[in-house]
Amino acid sequence: MDTYPRMKWIMKAPFTTNSQHFKRYVDTVQDAMIHLNRVLRGIYFDKECYEIPYMLLQERAMDNSEVKLCFLDRKFSHILSSAGHPKSLSGFSKTDLITFAYNTLQYISDRDDSFILDGLVRVDLFRNNEGKLVVNELESLEAVYYSTVLEEEGQTREFLQNYWATKIYDCINKL
Repeated sequence: MDTYPRMKWIMKAPFTTNSQHFKRYVDTVQDAMIHLNRVLRGIYFDKECYEIPYMLLQERAMDNSEVKLCFLDRKFSHILSSAGHPKSLSGFSKTDLITFAYNTLQYISDRDDSFILDGLVRVDLFRNNEGKLVVNELESLEAVYYSTVLEEEGQTREFLQNYWATKIYDCINKL
């Protein structure tokens, strides 16, 4: 008989695309520990995956719809769109989402100057189990930015080409 409290959680690795094979849904503390041991064994003994510094344990949202907003040089560009990604969350207007995401970036820039905000930053938002808007994650360097609106995707690609060309030129110039 399980003596641990019941939970609804997700375990995943940081900065891994789709959490690769690190992602697992767990319902008990015992399940979480079993998965963590499996990951450690895979990294250190079986050498089947690369080392990660920590695992995330998040409460699982009842509604896991997530809206992904793209910002270029701290300016809103577009909401990621495809057949599988919603462009809105019920109860929140597009303006609500953009404002919340922008305020998140502003909050970070006021407190942490090491986060890259002048390039592409994607702010992923969802509604928690209390119905409040929350940030699920921030992505930058390799953030996906696709759109069903070709102009949005093209402008983003052009921005990134110019951005990285300037960064590389600046680095060379400093040498």
